[in-house]
Amino acid sequence: MPERIGDWILTFTGVEFYPLDPRPQEVNIVDIAHALSMKCRFTGHTREFYSVAEHSYWVSMLVPTKYALAALLHDASEAYLCDVARPVKHLPEMFGYRRAEFLVTDAIRDKFKLPADSFYTKTADDLMLSIEAKFLMPDHPCWGALTPIPEKYKNFLLAAWSHTSAEMHFLRRFKDLTGAL
Repeated sequence: MPERIGDWILTFTGVEFYPLDPRPQEVNIVDIAHALSMKCRFTGHTREFYSVAEHSYWVSMLVPTKYALAALLHDASEAYLCDVARPVKHLPEMFGYRRAEFLVTDAIRDKFKLPADSFYTKTADDLMLSIEAKFLMPDHPCWGALTPIPEKYKNFLLAAWSHTSAEMHFLRRFKDLTGAL
């Protein structure tokens, strides 16, 4: 077997996953759902716990069915890497992290036969950011630059599920979209 690049992390299901040398066969939807359910959006600065898994679930509900699986998994790389706050992630010094994120995302896309990011996913992700900021974050002028919330989503209620509930909803949505776990 060829030498692997870097070191590995041990996943929830016991897989040795190499973030710098990811393989599609090592990607596991249970690992993704579990890890994303344990990670809080906005670097944890929300009024209450709100997971990346719940965020991903709602993004997948806002796009046409054809794009729903890709939307559900749009942040799946964060299951194997930590999420880095946007102001830090885009620094030139973070090139190595962005490269690892690209490699992990590519392995996930290969595993689940996903297309590249779509306009629908990006639009739904931006809308969810606006909704989440309104309900979960302190009031601040910075939110004024976000996507306006259309009238039909003004009363959108976030559940702020527990991590176990978020994991269950995420996996149920995956099963609904693929017919498998």
